Amino acid sequence: MVARTAFFSIIIIGDELLTGSKVDSNSTFISAKLAEIGVDVKTIMTVGDDEKEIIDALGFCVTRSDGVIVSGGLGPTSDDKTKDAICKFVEVNMVEHKEILDDIKQRFSKRGVDMPEPNKEQAYQPEGAILFRNPVGTAYGFEVYKDEKPIIALPGVPAEMKAIMVESVIPSLKEKGFGLSDLHILDAKVVGLAESAVYDAVGPLREWAEKRESICLAYYPHFVDVTVRVKVRGEEEFAEKMFKEAKSILEDILGEKLYGYGEDGLEIVVGKLLRQNGMTISTAESCTGGLVSNRIVSVPGASDYFLGGVVAYSNEAKSNLLGVSEKTLSTFGAVSPETAEEMALGVRKKFASNIAVSTTGIAGPTGGTAEKPVGLVYIGWSYDNELGSKKLMLGEMTRDRVRLYTSQMALDVTRRILSGMSLE
Repeated sequence: MVARTAFFSIIIIGDELLTGSKVDSNSTFISAKLAEIGVDVKTIMTVGDDEKEIIDALGFCVTRSDGVIVSGGLGPTSDDKTKDAICKFVEVNMVEHKEILDDIKQRFSKRGVDMPEPNKEQAYQPEGAILFRNPVGTAYGFEVYKDEKPIIALPGVPAEMKAIMVESVIPSLKEKGFGLSDLHILDAKVVGLAESAVYDAVGPLREWAEKRESICLAYYPHFVDVTVRVKVRGEEEFAEKMFKEAKSILEDILGEKLYGYGEDGLEIVVGKLLRQNGMTISTAESCTGGLVSNRIVSVPGASDYFLGGVVAYSNEAKSNLLGVSEKTLSTFGAVSPETAEEMALGVRKKFASNIAVSTTGIAGPTGGTAEKPVGLVYIGWSYDNELGSKKLMLGEMTRDRVRLYTSQMALDVTRRILSGMSLE
């Protein structure tokens, strides 16, 4: 058992990460999950698909950490070197597992195809390893030991890594005594405020926390929202009492900017509200190009409340598919509150949904004018007998950021309407 705070290292493997072809998001997720159980990350390294480099990285990390998590290089191709490197490092052989081979064959069979020959390699695992089944792919994770310290290997594909990390690795680490068993975490999600504004706003929460040795706060800014984390050390009953007090303070000072607790994004919050109210939604999108509907349908069970959406980029599409009048378009333009509202009304009529939301704007980097600059966006809505719109001035953001932030605000508008909140 680890009586103190455990320190882990993370090694991310892949040539594509060193060349800039891909961005590492795995270490961020792994670090966050370890932090939730009170395990601190001491080192994060990125190495290429080179056996010697992987072995050297393992040697460096094992001497400085209580455990190591490796992500990447577990695939069936010749450039996947992780298993061989780990076997050499811990001095064990690779052995075949017939049950893994049968599992992989069955997965391909369910897709109506034969298992490719290279995938047979994935049935070979380090001798004596604890195996972690991959619920969404064919690369199993595993755990071996060096100097009584765990070395955990996970796939590099983010969805596969996340599934094994959450379903197998975290429970296993907790069972082995890594982390702090008396650590409890509350995450509060804030929308529409920058990190500095959130920090200023939660002054009363800081004052409350500073009076209690067992409580500390952290702030995690994301582009579309900010997470305020409350960490409590103590028995569960005590933690629940502290969380109740923290929630009361947060709700008083943040009000409607506070959209939820835990890991749920706005698309999940909106989905829950729609389901609770027995309502349906449709979307009409221009500048977001389907991003709002994409986020809505990313939630399992979205078919219960999402009826459909229209991406109407051109004026002709806005007119022909959504019924936006030519007079509105010629008088006010495609990027206007009038057009946003008619888009929302048109798509709501088309799908007969209870509520509809629309987006129209100038994502840039070109297309702006002095009167309508890049970053000007209107979000429209139609609900009951009401039509409305919200103006955003997003400035010189990148095109992708304009689209992403607009999708977040469209979901927030929907949340506010469904919750009976103000739209200011």
